[in-house]
Amino acid sequence: VLDDLSALVDQSLVQQRDDAEAETRFAMLETLREYALEQLDASGERSHLEARHAADMLALAVIAEPHLFAADRPWWLRRLSEEQDNCRAALRWALGQDDPTLGLRLVGALWMWFLRRLLVEGRQWAEDLLAHSGAVAPTAARASALFAAGHFAWLQGDVRTMRERLEESVAIRRDLGDDAGLGRALPFLGLAIDDQEEARRLADEGVRLCRTRGDRWGLAMALTNLGRIAATWGDDAAARPPLEEAVTLFRAIGDGWLLALPLNSLGAIAYRHGDYLQAQAAVEEALPCFRAVEDRRNTTQVLTNLAYVFLARGDLNRAKTLFAESLRFGQEHADRFNPPACLRGIAAMAAAEGDLTRAVRLLAAAEALFAATGAARWPAERLGGDTDTTSLRVSLGEAASAAAWEAGRRLSLDVVTQEAIGATLDPGDQQ
Repeated sequence: VLDDLSALVDQSLVQQRDDAEAETRFAMLETLREYALEQLDASGERSHLEARHAADMLALAVIAEPHLFAADRPWWLRRLSEEQDNCRAALRWALGQDDPTLGLRLVGALWMWFLRRLLVEGRQWAEDLLAHSGAVAPTAARASALFAAGHFAWLQGDVRTMRERLEESVAIRRDLGDDAGLGRALPFLGLAIDDQEEARRLADEGVRLCRTRGDRWGLAMALTNLGRIAATWGDDAAARPPLEEAVTLFRAIGDGWLLALPLNSLGAIAYRHGDYLQAQAAVEEALPCFRAVEDRRNTTQVLTNLAYVFLARGDLNRAKTLFAESLRFGQEHADRFNPPACLRGIAAMAAAEGDLTRAVRLLAAAEALFAATGAARWPAERLGGDTDTTSLRVSLGEAASAAAWEAGRRLSLDVVTQEAIGATLDPGDQQ
């Protein structure tokens, strides 16, 4: 086989390169690939080879999955990125089968890989597979894909869908007696529950299951979500201990990526209590953790939080730059929480500069965008929650305020994003 490949390389029919790990890889020219597929169709072997290829991709995903929650994650993320097109081919193949179980398992195993740079695509694969007529049985594969879909929905600010997917995933895992899956899923479900006691109960149960099973990564993530839930319901004192324990665990595991999650939440708590220096330190430690692995969605969230810190410290120019960067960066993954957070910060700056009409219009747009998330409460790890507009609207006047508010609520996301970015630019930069 190697001699045949070498001959094809010599004839420029196959391309050879070394990947980041100095592993030799081969790729067909598109014209040769099309010809080969025609020959496979003619021989009747195509379906068999595509099934073998998909099975090989699933085998790789099964091997990779535990490493995506361990210190050697960076190597495996790079390894999987080299197989990105092969993964897509396997998922397409699964969608074309009467039984898409292989695709459900593939999405369920690789959700951590998808959320880094392929969040929108990963969610689409998960939703398409879950909607497949052959995927309705309450299997472990469906539960895993539902968890992935719920997580993707959360990261895009679609709380209604997140809750639906995670509730079904949890129900299946309970019926199957899957304590490992429950330990990781329950605290995430708690984030979507509009009942403080129930949300806390779910997170506590997840923490207990992860402790009992010795699942350190699951425990660190469960503690992070327990802290987020407490803070979201206004109990920052109860939020700190689980978040601090999560920081300790993530450091011990060597997980620099997700260490940034509890750090960011602790930074938000410090901000709310007026300790802007501590908030800045925590958020600035979180930012390179996300950037190092190209986690674009969470990078966007942290940029927004850092903008609020600079705004509170009176550095309006730095705040404007960060809000604009966050809005631009966030457009690619459709995170519904980020635009209203940025709009409220930019509105505060507009009000400080005397442009009350623009401030009211941006705040109205922010309220409408937040309503679209389906969340009952603003996530506490994100700065830029609901703003009291009473004094602002009184200053502007009843009629002018009502007109600006109505105009803001009608603005599309694209239009209001461009207006908000424009508001962060100096007049000379807008030429």
